[in-house]
Amino acid sequence: MREWFYELFVCPECRSSLVWSPDAVTCPDCKASFPIQDGIPRFVTAMDHENFHIQWKKFYDVQLDSMNGTSCSRDRLLDQSELMPDYFRLKRVLEVGCGAGRFTEILLKLGADVIAVDYSSAVEACAKSNAASRMSGHLFNAQADVFHLPFSEASFDIVIGYGMLQHTGDAPAALKCLWQRVRPGGLLLVDRYQLSLRSANPIKYMLRPVLKRMPHLFVLELAEKTCRVMVPLQKRLLRFFRGDGLGRYIRYVINRSVNSTYPLNLEIAGKLDQDIAFRWSVLDTFDMWAPKYDAPQTFSAWKKDLTRLAGGKIVVCKSGGQGNIGVVRRDV
Repeated sequence: MREWFYELFVCPECRSSLVWSPDAVTCPDCKASFPIQDGIPRFVTAMDHENFHIQWKKFYDVQLDSMNGTSCSRDRLLDQSELMPDYFRLKRVLEVGCGAGRFTEILLKLGADVIAVDYSSAVEACAKSNAASRMSGHLFNAQADVFHLPFSEASFDIVIGYGMLQHTGDAPAALKCLWQRVRPGGLLLVDRYQLSLRSANPIKYMLRPVLKRMPHLFVLELAEKTCRVMVPLQKRLLRFFRGDGLGRYIRYVINRSVNSTYPLNLEIAGKLDQDIAFRWSVLDTFDMWAPKYDAPQTFSAWKKDLTRLAGGKIVVCKSGGQGNIGVVRRDV
């Protein structure tokens, strides 16, 4: 772990400097103590979002570009940020909601030094996926709460929160917490599910009130069984109804089915093999059904939230990818 990594950590309870030992991180002022397990400091031990641990433990490799043979994660990072690859070189990056590390991997390959955190123990999958970078000192992982991040304010060149705001329970507050860690001149890269006709998935929101209360392992098993039934039929229909006209509208309906079809379209386009596409469909289906919170937002409300970030200038505010996309630069 690089020396500057240690310097950025503060007590999430009282904001004082921390003392590090092999087994724990302690605060000499408020006496708070946080365990270090498997080399990862655990600033939160709650189980509220352990569905993410389950999915990333089982599917840690599915969305990694290095494992699935695509450039999906790299393309999404560069398309959403509208940044050139060289921009990330030597930047100090805080990634919140890292999951299995699909973007962590890309950030590291682009030359950034990264602290990647997740609320759940999914952070272990990120550490596993990027073990070489941890060993070389370019990556450090921590388990932490976005609302009580253990980092000094205004200390990172880039703060990134992709695929996580809608799952926090209070997305506007989480957005502000991310913003507080951006240094002057630095960038905040964020996205959030969009509430619109284009992105509507009524079946998902009909099922969620029931499924999100069920045992996660049962929901995962149900997702896999659903995909085994639906995926072969969906692939046949998606291959048959190509082109514009009526086929376009039929594909729209198919792509808003009970399970995820995004990876099936990648398979049909020749970008994914059959096994990875199926596993990715199960992963995304479980990801739709199981989270405790799922809060899409209209584009106009999203733009207002970005505008409210004090001392910030909106660089990018658009629709695409996960829905609402934003890049905000902090004034120098």
